[in-house]
Amino acid sequence: MFKIRFPFRLPSGQDLTQYDEALVVGSLRMSLEKESGYHCLHIEGFESEENAKDFFKKIDSGLKYVTLNTGLSVLSEFELQNIKYEEDPEEARVNLSKSLNMEFGEPVDAHIDGARPAIYLSEKKITKITAGDVTLTLSQSSEKFLELFAKTIEFKTAENVGNDEKFISALELYSGHFLEATPRAKFLTLVMALETLATPTKRTDNVLQLIDKWKEEADDELHQLSKDSDDYLSLESLSRELLFRKEDSIRRRIRNYVFNIAFTDESEIASDLAKSALKVYDFRSDLVHGRRIDKQELSDQLSKAKEIVLKVLIYKFENEIGIS
Repeated sequence: MFKIRFPFRLPSGQDLTQYDEALVVGSLRMSLEKESGYHCLHIEGFESEENAKDFFKKIDSGLKYVTLNTGLSVLSEFELQNIKYEEDPEEARVNLSKSLNMEFGEPVDAHIDGARPAIYLSEKKITKITAGDVTLTLSQSSEKFLELFAKTIEFKTAENVGNDEKFISALELYSGHFLEATPRAKFLTLVMALETLATPTKRTDNVLQLIDKWKEEADDELHQLSKDSDDYLSLESLSRELLFRKEDSIRRRIRNYVFNIAFTDESEIASDLAKSALKVYDFRSDLVHGRRIDKQELSDQLSKAKEIVLKVLIYKFENEIGIS
């Protein structure tokens, strides 16, 4: 049988409570331990290394699901290390004891980097070598962590999450907002997550026709001007900008994206969420353009932005992953 060992860190101010019981889901046994400053997720019960590697591809999505439901920002590596098993475990124990100047009491079948994920045979004696230590201190239940992560088994299209660069960027911004030092920075980071998700959309036909007309007039005027003149350079810049104006404003993109991602049989839910997103974005404009902001108003808008972004990310995640 094979097992997965997946170490990860949590940023300062976040931690997991001690949880000694394992969670069994089907043939898999999942548990959490603390090892040398790392939290370590162990998943056992794979009949082959190939089965373990197939499941390993889902871990990133599983941890994102945990983030969306707990606010924990999981910091980790996702490159599996190669495991080389020793021919003589006893000799390996002696050599490792000498090289590290510390005594290992049991034979060593293999040694691994304790900070990186690995897949190995469950019955082997694996020595973890981790450089340095991490001081950790929002605490979440380890039991809840495992229950949420266990949903990974239900993911039908886990690869979709990793293939959507916009979603990855938005999720990283959402995770990153927890680490910002001020409410203003947290709020702006959340709005950036919405801006990242909102895809470009074309304006209405009437507006597009007007833009085409203005561009044609600008280009005709360009032919009458000297290419070295300030008028030519200024008008040429405007002509190029008109091409970009064919795409809708970021504000309207956000409204359309939030409405579409949240749309259900009850369209009022999507409509209300989209209206709330517009209010948050309008507040962002006030914030960056220097309007004097009341602290309580900023706190209220921060809470609303977090609620909206979290809902949108969960809608997006569940659409991509194939669960409800």
